[in-house]
Amino acid sequence: NNITDKGASILANSSTLEELSLSYTKITDEGVKAIAQNSNIAYVFLEGDGLTSKGVMSFAKLSAVAMLDL
Repeated sequence: NNITDKGASILANSSTLEELSLSYTKITDEGVKAIAQNSNIAYVFLEGDGLTSKGVMSFAKLSAVAMLDL
């Protein structure tokens, strides 16, 4: 999957986005930070991406996240 941090930033701006599956993409911690800015996202699937604990911690402050699959 060729989605990058730039694509993740664009998707993150959707006010109706509740579920996001971006497993096995080229998203890094920067893309995850952008996604974590969307407080409507409840389900996030990012398995197989190049994330570090720094990127994962971006989701710690989101109360709406019901499932985070890494």
